[in-house]
Order: sequence, then C-alpha cells, then structure tokens
Amino acid sequence: MKKIQKICCCTVIIHFCLILSSNARAQEIPLQEGWNLFSFSINTTYYDTASPPTVASLSNTTFVKVDSLNDVLLSINGKYSLIRNIDSTGARTFDPNVPSFFNTLHYLAPGYGYYIKMNVSATLSLNGGYASPSDKILLQPGWNLVGCWHNEVQYESSNPPSVPIPSGISSTQVTSVSDIFASIAGKYSVIVKYDKNGAGIFDPNLPVYLNSLKYVSPGYGYLIKMTESAYFHY
Repeated sequence: MKKIQKICCCTVIIHFCLILSSNARAQEIPLQEGWNLFSFSINTTYYDTASPPTVASLSNTTFVKVDSLNDVLLSINGKYSLIRNIDSTGARTFDPNVPSFFNTLHYLAPGYGYYIKMNVSATLSLNGGYASPSDKILLQPGWNLVGCWHNEVQYESSNPPSVPIPSGISSTQVTSVSDIFASIAGKYSVIVKYDKNGAGIFDPNLPVYLNSLKYVSPGYGYLIKMTESAYFHY
C-alpha cells in the first residue's frame, strides 16, 4: 500500500511539473544594432525598488522584485547601452553602467513599450506565462508608449511585414489598422511605430494611402496619442 501511495504521489508531482512547464514559455525578441522600440508579452512586471510601480499595469500581471533590471536582461548583457520609456509620471531612463540611484527607470512591464539602444544585434530572451490579448491597460490623455501583447502579427497590407519578429508568431490580415485599435476607437488621434524601416504613422482620419503604419506585432512598441483616457486591449 505504501509503495502504491508513493508511486501515486510521484505521478502527481510529475504531472504538476508538466503543467507548470506547459504554462511557461520563452519569448525571443530580435533586436537590431542601434535604437529599437520593443515590448514583451510575458505577463510579469519586474521592478528593482522597495515596492511595485504605481503606474497603470496590464491586467493580471504578476509583480516580481529583482535586484537590478540587469537581471531581467541577462540575455543581452553588455550588448545594450540605454533603455528609455514614458509613463504617466514622465520620461524614464535606465543605464546598465551607472549605479541604480542614478537611474529613473526602475521597472520593465508588459503593456509598455521601451526604446533600447543596442551596441550590436542580439536576441532578448524572457521566460514566463504570456498575457492574453484581452488583458487591458489604462491609457492617459496625451502620448502613451504601449506594447503589443497580442499572440499574432496583425497587418492590413497585401503581405506580412518584412521586419524581424519573435519566433513562433503567426500572422493575420485585417481590413484596417483601425480594427486592431477598436477598443479605443474615437479616443486617439495618431499612432506611431518605429522599426528597422524607420518611423510610420496611422491617423484614423487620413485616407489609407497616406498612412505608413500597416501592422502591429508582438515584440514592438507603439506611441499612441490619446484624446481622453480609456482602457486598451487587443
């Protein structure tokens, strides 16, 4: 009987570990030499202060305290020189080569976009549970630097975008970029992207041929100018 109980117990433990492994995934985000506007889909907010950040957070995020943001970015250690973001409290900067008290950026969170200056091309690797496209974040009037936590590349052009995207991501064609931002329809005036091909914009009030932003993809960040506060989700 004890042997049977032991076998059952081991089976439960193995099954539990398999469940944990299946829920945890790696996201590989390709970054080019120079400036990149990136985001991540792992639904974990990492912070190096005494308390979690008080800015708006993506729903269902998990907060994890780290000794340094360098710990989160080990996969690109020594390959980047600066990270910048904007939130409701203003612009923030993280320089991995200066003491922590000189830095004003103390968290990395899903739902946000970040500018990162890479010294060489490299791949940022993060592990954890993914956010759901339906998870939402509160955007404020004015400029918001927003991430993409959708599980697909959504594009309105005839072909998927010719830019580096995280591995294992599928693509879906949409009628218009405005469909992607339906949750904040009528509450934003312009969206700006930045990738290896340069900057691009989407203005919902302009004809399609005048807009140069044709896709939204995981791994990238977007500047959204809001005319009023609203919850955004994909």
